Amino acid sequence: MNALWLSLETCNRLLRDEASAVATYDLALDRFRRSPDRQILKRIRSDHQESLLSLEESIVAAGGLPETSFGPWEGFGNAFEDPSSHLEQSLALELLKLGEAHELDDYEQALADVRVAEGVKAIIRQNLLPPIKRHLEALESLTLSNP
Repeated sequence: MNALWLSLETCNRLLRDEASAVATYDLALDRFRRSPDRQILKRIRSDHQESLLSLEESIVAAGGLPETSFGPWEGFGNAFEDPSSHLEQSLALELLKLGEAHELDDYEQALADVRVAEGVKAIIRQNLLPPIKRHLEALESLTLSNP
């Protein structure tokens, strides 16, 4: 397994995470139609969309093919997809925080992997990790204001 292949595989895994985040936030935003928190969630969704595009560009620039098949975060989307579910906003925010924490773990694992190219790690450090940390802080703040 060469470094380029592993880096492309890592980027595609992270791309799937970001695409799943976008899909999950699309579903979650339906639960927050009349909430003052909706704008914050829309901004977080937009950040994930930007990260997704950054990863796609990196994959193409390295000669790879970005994956195109995704769905909401596994297990998280199901809670939002069922229209009969009366998922409370506070629980929805907790689920979103769990998804963000999962992404943070994936980015940190990629940074710790000595087989992942330094160029990919630089993209993670500079472009992808900071928004995830901001998302967790924003969701924590929303959770505190929605007991």
